[in-house]
Amino acid sequence: MIPLLPHATRTLVTILQQEEVFERMRRGITPDKNRFAGVVQPDRFSISMRVRRPATFLPLIRGHTEPTPSGCLIFLKAALFPSTRVYMVFWLLFVPVAGVIAARQYDSPWPLAVALIADLAVLWIAWANFRIQLRLSMEALDAVLNSAD
Repeated sequence: MIPLLPHATRTLVTILQQEEVFERMRRGITPDKNRFAGVVQPDRFSISMRVRRPATFLPLIRGHTEPTPSGCLIFLKAALFPSTRVYMVFWLLFVPVAGVIAARQYDSPWPLAVALIADLAVLWIAWANFRIQLRLSMEALDAVLNSAD
């Protein structure tokens, strides 16, 4: 099945030990660093990039680590915030239903065709913006993990 809503998975390989990864993430969410907002627990984390203006398609990055002999693996799952997912699902369902109703009302297939094209445009815009925000978030996460302070 092809997933409709934007999401991504990444696996990072690092020479840092698990404790150091979580310590650097904790430093990345402190008010003085102000790069991320979120929660870092001993075994997992949930973070998102801090932004100065609204970013609807900002990813929520959840992850955990697993130790390796020379460092650890960081498993990341990025998805839209739950409220954004609910909003998108509502509109992705509502628009075609409205198109079907309008198509039956006017006895023409054009309202349904326009509704489906609008849904495809919304999905394309959502995926494109999510990829942009994910790239920025991954760059910020990389900076936090590679900072020595």
